[in-house]
Amino acid sequence: MPIHRMSYLVFAMLPLCISASLFAKEIDTELEPLIGTWKCKTAIAEVESSFRWILDRSFIEHDQTVRMLGMEHRVKELIGWDAKSQSIKGWVFSKDWIATNSYTKDGNAWKIAVVFTRKDGAEKRESKDMAVRGNVLSIHNGSAPLPEFSKLEFRRQEAAQPDRE
Repeated sequence: MPIHRMSYLVFAMLPLCISASLFAKEIDTELEPLIGTWKCKTAIAEVESSFRWILDRSFIEHDQTVRMLGMEHRVKELIGWDAKSQSIKGWVFSKDWIATNSYTKDGNAWKIAVVFTRKDGAEKRESKDMAVRGNVLSIHNGSAPLPEFSKLEFRRQEAAQPDRE
C-alpha cells in the first residue's frame, strides 16, 4: 500500500480513536465502583455477578450466574457508551432472551430502564434502581417475577479484576 494511502487511513481513524477514548472516560469514572465480584443469597437462590474492564477500559463485561432450585442460568452483559443515544447502555445476552439496559445517573444511584426481548419476539419493559455503597451493591426491581428478587443486596467478594481482551 502506498504511504499516502496509509497516512490517510491513520488520519481517518484518528477521530474514531479519540472519540472512543472520550466515551471510555465517561464509563470509567461513572461505573468504576461496580468492578469486582459480588454475591447474593436469598431463601431460594444464589446470584453471583462479576464486572471487569475489557478492551482497554472501553467496556465493562458483566457475567451473572443465578442458581435456583437445582438449575443454573447464565447471562452476559456488555456495558459501554452508546454514541447514538449519548448514554451508557448495556447489551444483555441469555440463551432464552436478549435485553438492552439504559443507565441514567440519579444522585449516587442509577436508574436502569430494561427492555427484554424473548425468542418469540415478545417484549417486556421494567425498571430497576442500582446503587453501590462501600461493599454492598443494592438492586431494587419492583416488577420482579418473584418477591425474593425485588430487592437484592450483593456483598463484594473480590476487588477489581485486571483488564482482559
